[in-house]
Amino acid sequence: MSVTESNCRSGIARFSTFPGAVTLSAHPGRGVISRPSPTGGLALSRFLAERKYRVYITTLIGTFITVVDATASFVAVPTIALDLGIGLPVAQWVILGNMLAVTAVLVPIGRLSDLLGRKRLFVAGYAILGAGAVLSGTATDMAVLITGRVVMGFGAALTQATSIPIVVSVFSVGERGRVLGGQMGVVGVGTVLGPVVGGLIVGLLGWRAIYWVTAAIAVAVALLGARVLKRRKARSATPLASFDVGGALLSTAFLVVFLVALSNGSRLGWRDPGVLLALLGSAALAAALWWQERRAVDPILDVRLFRLRDFSVGLTSAVVAFTASAGAYFLLPFYLQMVQGVRPELLGLLLTPAGVVTALASPVMGHVADRVGHRRIATLGVALNGAGLLCLSQLGVATSLIWAVLLFMVLSLGIASFHAPNSSAILAAVDDDAHGVASGFINLARNLGNVIGIAAGTAIVSATMAARGLPPTFAAVTGPGDAALLEGFVAGFNRATLLLGALCVVLALGRVLRRV
Repeated sequence: MSVTESNCRSGIARFSTFPGAVTLSAHPGRGVISRPSPTGGLALSRFLAERKYRVYITTLIGTFITVVDATASFVAVPTIALDLGIGLPVAQWVILGNMLAVTAVLVPIGRLSDLLGRKRLFVAGYAILGAGAVLSGTATDMAVLITGRVVMGFGAALTQATSIPIVVSVFSVGERGRVLGGQMGVVGVGTVLGPVVGGLIVGLLGWRAIYWVTAAIAVAVALLGARVLKRRKARSATPLASFDVGGALLSTAFLVVFLVALSNGSRLGWRDPGVLLALLGSAALAAALWWQERRAVDPILDVRLFRLRDFSVGLTSAVVAFTASAGAYFLLPFYLQMVQGVRPELLGLLLTPAGVVTALASPVMGHVADRVGHRRIATLGVALNGAGLLCLSQLGVATSLIWAVLLFMVLSLGIASFHAPNSSAILAAVDDDAHGVASGFINLARNLGNVIGIAAGTAIVSATMAARGLPPTFAAVTGPGDAALLEGFVAGFNRATLLLGALCVVLALGRVLRRV
């Protein structure tokens, strides 16, 4: 038998092993003799037989539950505030505590995963997430609830830092675009379902049930990850020898001190000695971090990247855009539930259209940006974000509910149009071997903007209500009869969205005038 004939037969044999492939005869002169009709179960079993797809599904499940938990918690906050009798400055920490924990340790954790191996951190992350969810689900006061949410944030940081690198490590270069696109699709689906599921659970079972569901699925993902993922050998016998401990400690300390000062300014006052001391301390820590990273052999935060104009402009834009959108995302459920009288189980359904816009527009705008330029579409996204916020600033006590939902969809279209193109522009500004570091900065900018936005929105609303002699709490709100309290909140909501929208407009104009 000739070499050519042998190669053809071996190729036919390999081709016929794929589900649904045509079976060809291995004898000369014969053609197609059969076409198998495997059942869906057989095709699925063959799909799952490949380890890379088992790994992929494991990360998708984990990504889905973390997104659903985050979006469901936004819906639950107004009910938590009523149940525990707390005001906005305290209620914001249900979200801020979680985000602060993620933001503070995300970059150091990413570096640790490179040194220690991603499997152990992935599994540990979901185990910690589950433990924090149990603590949150059993909370009877805000101290325990916030502690539980902080623990969940540490777990989420471990999972965020490892999920994408794990997927990338098991797929070839030609497959990565497709599988990472699938992960973004799961994020979109979780964004859509989170408010719906969260609203239904809160309305039927109470807000604590959200965390019990999260705990159960997080533990399942941890067990699945322990079974499916492979443990990678450390690069050396002492993998932590090159870890930038000084940079990790300083970056975490700076973010914690700065964000705690920012979040407590509305409650204690910006002239409070403790707040002023924390702001000065954060400035000193930032200077020390910059000095440390310039001299570190293997820095956690490579500050040299900020010399690249597209990189620094993209990150600055990300912080501003997410600051503006996060403030509105946090305050809008309060407006819908407290002012418009929407029940918790319906609140998620009203927020679903905005989630659908995000899920559908993100890949479309990313594709358009590939054709016409990432910076142009990112600028358009910022402008849409600003337009949506400025329109939201005109909402009143008697505004149509449909109009409020439509405006929120505009806001979602803006952030969907901005995020992927802006991230692509940032990554294009650096070399391929710096994509990991750049991705860490992108995640940091997004989380930092989210925390600042919630804190700033809360501070503006609280200050507006205090100026009218009203407490920033909804414990006494029972319906439209509480006119003064509701009008005070709406006035603060209008002022917050107006200022955040103006911030986006200034950013968009700056990008246009400077062509960035």
